[in-house]
Amino acid sequence: ETLLSSTVPQRTFQYNANIQIESRHENISNTGTWYNRAGAQFKGKIDIWNFTGNLFLTSDEKRTRQPQNRYFAGVETPWIAAGYGDHYPSFPDLVLDGKRVRGLKTTARYGIFGLDMSLGEITRDIEGELLASFPADSFTVEFKRDSTAAFGQIDATTWGKYDYGTYQRNLFAIRPSVGNRETWEVGFSWLTSGDDMRSIRYGSKPQENLLMGTDFMARFDKQRIELTGQAAFTAYNSDISSGTFTDAYIDSVYPNSAGDIKDVRDYLKRFITINDNFRPLSLKELSTLAYQIGLGLTYFDNTFRATYLFRGNDYTSFGQSFLQTDIQGVQFTDYARLFNNQLFVTLGYEHLTDNTCNTKAATTVFSNANVAATWFPSRGLPTVTVGFSRYSNNNDLATTGTDSSSAILDATLRFYVQSSYDFTMAARHTATLSLSTSNRDDETVREYDVKNFTGEVGLTTHYGIPLQTIFSAALYLNTMPSGTGSTDLNYTALSLTG
Repeated sequence: ETLLSSTVPQRTFQYNANIQIESRHENISNTGTWYNRAGAQFKGKIDIWNFTGNLFLTSDEKRTRQPQNRYFAGVETPWIAAGYGDHYPSFPDLVLDGKRVRGLKTTARYGIFGLDMSLGEITRDIEGELLASFPADSFTVEFKRDSTAAFGQIDATTWGKYDYGTYQRNLFAIRPSVGNRETWEVGFSWLTSGDDMRSIRYGSKPQENLLMGTDFMARFDKQRIELTGQAAFTAYNSDISSGTFTDAYIDSVYPNSAGDIKDVRDYLKRFITINDNFRPLSLKELSTLAYQIGLGLTYFDNTFRATYLFRGNDYTSFGQSFLQTDIQGVQFTDYARLFNNQLFVTLGYEHLTDNTCNTKAATTVFSNANVAATWFPSRGLPTVTVGFSRYSNNNDLATTGTDSSSAILDATLRFYVQSSYDFTMAARHTATLSLSTSNRDDETVREYDVKNFTGEVGLTTHYGIPLQTIFSAALYLNTMPSGTGSTDLNYTALSLTG
């Protein structure tokens, strides 16, 4: 007799959790402050399902400031991922990048089709602060004394003067795309964001933002050649409190461009408020347009990239806080590997100008160059990096005479040396040394010259037991403008971490 048996694989839930707790006290200028923080991360998996969770709590959290605590919970499969909490969406950098969103995050991929979406809050509402209270019959006097403040009725006989609060700002961004994401992809982005005027009672100038964009990527010759590009057009309103204006108002205030303004209003009023604070008011000047195109080449142990960019002076995305606008020009970078990957050389140059819509009296040219080399020798010798940078700004206005106050003519030179050395002496150690100096020479009447020197040494030690220590000592020497002369600001910093 033959016995047959079958075994059904058992699905088991695998997980990992990590918890950190920190308490730190700082004493600066005889003022002591405690910082208490705790964090936790969770990862779990069963079959095709992956689960993630993050939590960060800090004593810095206060209702009168933007959120410092963080939380997120998500689930992911091979085709779709979704989560809720604090996340940092990664859209094309003209659209949404580096911004914290508290809300829903979704990513879906099926074949060549993809969808990215983010929906939530990017600014928490903070109510205005009561600065003073006064009898109702004194309102006229108080208003004349400070007409820019916020005033509100406290009760039947008392009014209050408030410091303006912060509106809750919500954001919705979506990017459908098509492509295999290895050799080609085309995406389309849509972003809307605005302040909720109902979120606080005492606020000023609620704003709205609308963005439409597209991007593409194509790679050839085994991905050695890469073409990339993106473009976006934004609409922005710096104060929506008065609502959308009427035909009669447009005809009376903007008679020469009434037709263009009405066309823009009729098309966009479903998405954004149109009034005097809206940009662009005319489609003839594309001040809210931004685009860039790049070429990347990887041959002969060299990675070369060239980029041309243009960003109008009114380009605004609430999903991008750090993008420089009113700028156009070219950027070049080259990374070379030499001598069997023992020497790495980096070269960079950019030539940029502002005044993209000819709204300034002069155009400033920004010319920046840098070169750095890193040597990775054989074992027993330290790694060394040497670098040089030069940043210059010039708007060609005379540095003397009537226009000298608007002149820009300065250059900054920076040199730096960094080195690290691994060795074993009763334990594994890494010693580091960093030296840098910079000098800013301002040839205008402002004479905003700045000098800086920084030196730092450090030692990281890994012991046989689960212990790591880090010691560092740094010296900072600074000379900065002060009145008609200059002043020194020098300090040292010592740190020991275990």
